[in-house]
Amino acid sequence: MLIYATIFHESAWKLYRSPLSRKRDTPKTANLMVKQKQRKELKTTKSRKRVRYACKSGLQYLIDISNTLPADLQLKNVPELTEKRFTLAQPGSPEWIEIYKNQEDAFRAYLKTLPKEFQEFIHWATKKLFEEFNAWVQKLPSAPDNPEVKTQYWIRRVEVHKRVVDIYEKIKWIRENLYKLAKIGENVEAYVGKQLDVALGVLFVEYAYLDEHGKIRRQPDKFTEIMEGVEISRLRTCLVCQKLFWANRKDKKCCSEMHSAVIRQRQSRKIKEERGQIYSKFSKLRKQRQKNEISTSEDDQIRKENER
Repeated sequence: MLIYATIFHESAWKLYRSPLSRKRDTPKTANLMVKQKQRKELKTTKSRKRVRYACKSGLQYLIDISNTLPADLQLKNVPELTEKRFTLAQPGSPEWIEIYKNQEDAFRAYLKTLPKEFQEFIHWATKKLFEEFNAWVQKLPSAPDNPEVKTQYWIRRVEVHKRVVDIYEKIKWIRENLYKLAKIGENVEAYVGKQLDVALGVLFVEYAYLDEHGKIRRQPDKFTEIMEGVEISRLRTCLVCQKLFWANRKDKKCCSEMHSAVIRQRQSRKIKEERGQIYSKFSKLRKQRQKNEISTSEDDQIRKENER
C-alpha cells in the first residue's frame, strides 16, 4: 500500500508542478478535453466503419485486372478468331496441327492489339507454363524428322495453348460478371430474393478432387469464395471513366479524387446553366412587364390630356 501511495503522490506532484495541470483545473480546458475525447471516439468509429466496408483483397485484385482493359471493350471469344472453330481430326494429324497452329497465331496477334498492362498480366500468369514446356522440349530427342516426336511436341504445345486460352477466358468471364454485378448494385431492391443472371462457378460440371489425405473434396473456386458475402451495392462503375471500383463510402461515385472533382465541376456548370436559364427567363418577364407598365402610363397620360 505504501508503494502505491508513493507512486500516486509522485505522479500527483508531477502533475501539479507541470504548467499543463493548472490549465486543466479551469472549466474551459475541461470542456476542451471532453471535446477532444469525443473527436477521438468519432475517429475510431469512422475508421472501424471504413475497415468494415473495406474491399476484400482478392476482389480488389480482380477489379485491378479488369481495369487494365477499357470499360467499353468487349473481349472476343478465341474460337471466333479463326474461320475453322472446331475439328474432329485425330490429335497429332497434319489437319489437327494446322488448325491449332492457326488458332494460336490468331490469338497471339489479337493479344497484341490489347493494352500493354493486360498483355503483361497474361505473360506473367502463363510464364510458369511456358517454362515447364521449354524444359520438357529440351529433354526431347533431337530428331526433328521423327513423326512421333513431332506429334508429342504438338500435342503438348496445344495443351499449353489451351491452358493459356482458359486463363484468358476466365478473366473475360470474371470481368463480364463484375460489370453485371455493378449494374445490379445500382438498384439492389429490385433484385432482392431473386436469382441473379451471374454464375459464380466457371465450370457447369463440378468435378471432385482428392486432398492430401486421399479424401474426396469439392473443387475449390476462388471467385466463388471471394464473391460470397460481398455487399453488391459497393461494387460500382466510375461516372467518368466507367471502370470498376469499390466504394468504401456510400456517397462515393468515382474511382479517384480527380474524377470526383470532374463530376463536381460538371454539376456546378449544370447548376450555373440552370440558374442562367432561370435568370434569363425572369429578366425577359421583367422587361416585358416594364414595357407594359410604360405603355399603360402613356395611355393614361393620353387619356388625361383628352379629358382636359
